[in-house]
Amino acid sequence: MGFHSVFFLFLFLPIYLIISLLPGKKVRGAIMLVLSLIYVFLLDREAFPLFIGMLVFTYLMALGLSSSIVKEQKYKRWLWLGVGINVAILAGLKFLVARGEFSVMPAGYSFFSFTAIAYLLDIYKRQTLAEKNVFLFANFLLFFPKMMAGPITRWKGFAQDAQKERVTINEKTAGLRRFILGLAKKVLIANQLGTILDGGIFLQQVPLVTTATAWMMLLFYGIQLYYDFAGYTDMAIGLAKMVGIDLPENFDLPYISSSITEFWRRWHITLSSWFRDYVFMPLEWKRRKWKWLKQTMNTLLVFLLTGLWHGFSLNFVIWGMLHGIFAALENSKSLGGKIKQLPKWLQHLYTMLVVFIAWVFFRSPTTAYALGWLRALVGFGTHVNLVGYSVLPHVGSTTWLAFIIGVVLATPLIKGLRNELVSNQRYTFGTQLAQNCAYLILLVGSIVVAATSSYLPTIYGNF
Repeated sequence: MGFHSVFFLFLFLPIYLIISLLPGKKVRGAIMLVLSLIYVFLLDREAFPLFIGMLVFTYLMALGLSSSIVKEQKYKRWLWLGVGINVAILAGLKFLVARGEFSVMPAGYSFFSFTAIAYLLDIYKRQTLAEKNVFLFANFLLFFPKMMAGPITRWKGFAQDAQKERVTINEKTAGLRRFILGLAKKVLIANQLGTILDGGIFLQQVPLVTTATAWMMLLFYGIQLYYDFAGYTDMAIGLAKMVGIDLPENFDLPYISSSITEFWRRWHITLSSWFRDYVFMPLEWKRRKWKWLKQTMNTLLVFLLTGLWHGFSLNFVIWGMLHGIFAALENSKSLGGKIKQLPKWLQHLYTMLVVFIAWVFFRSPTTAYALGWLRALVGFGTHVNLVGYSVLPHVGSTTWLAFIIGVVLATPLIKGLRNELVSNQRYTFGTQLAQNCAYLILLVGSIVVAATSSYLPTIYGNF
């Protein structure tokens, strides 16, 4: 049940908005837990027992780990068991999907699993104690706004926000606006491009298209993926904000990056910070003891795992390693310094070439298809499109408008203009009125489009 589905917008969301008005953290928290359980059940009925089972398992492992640490007993066994089972089930599911046993992953399970693992590791690092209130813990792990596509959330921040007795009207308003913005990104930009890209072109054995069409598809896909994922994150953050929960930001204009390292500080921020805190930094500490361990090896391992997190396939491994190789090169003393000496526009061009070439492997159904697409990109495509109209629909003005708006919004231009207007006190009332009208138009327009067009699920829900 996507946040942009008719069922969610016309039934689930109104109920949620009413509940968000209720005072008192206990009442609000209890009803939120019921809503989250219903949402997870509707999201994937077959996987519902798995979510509940792993929730109870993680809760018990956390209690055992925390108690053993306090009593100074052997506690690593609790950590290894808790983290090991979580990792094993996640890896097993991805393996079954790769083998074709399952068509897709249980929706949101990768985010759920990484949240559970981070919780156990934070207890192990003595950054927090295990939560004894099973209902509060369940609300954290199953909190429905972040279930489908994150962001990956840490316990400490969530626990603090859950203690709020009241949620201010400013928080509710900010949350509603953020939800509307995310809905518009998903429905009006990502889905408009998705109608072209998801029409069957990727079902071909090789991309039988011209070079121009190959580049067009690639650029469209880069914008579609960004607004699909970022839009969903905005909706999640907005929904959580309405009940006083501040979920972490997950995107910060990634397409303005001037290096692969910077790109990962701006793209899927909670995933990259998760790997930094729980994989990369521990490995860096190990380098003091293990002299054979190099930073380059640690970087490549992190990006290998990042690729595998998305799926157990050669394409995701190649995608991850492409980012890893260039991130390692940027951090090397020789080549890294030379890259930084390049003009800023050239650094940006290099980064976008790497990112978009890597997207070819990320989106392609097979490695053979990806290689065919790369051949088309460099001029070895066909001279005439050989795919039929039903596979590659006509790219109309609406699609181009969505693409152009997407490109503009991916730059700091609009954000800077908005900040300039808001900071100018002479235009406060006019700016506020214009903003409210714009949000209302976006909301109505997004709902109309969502209700009258084909439903396209969020891309990252499959991971």
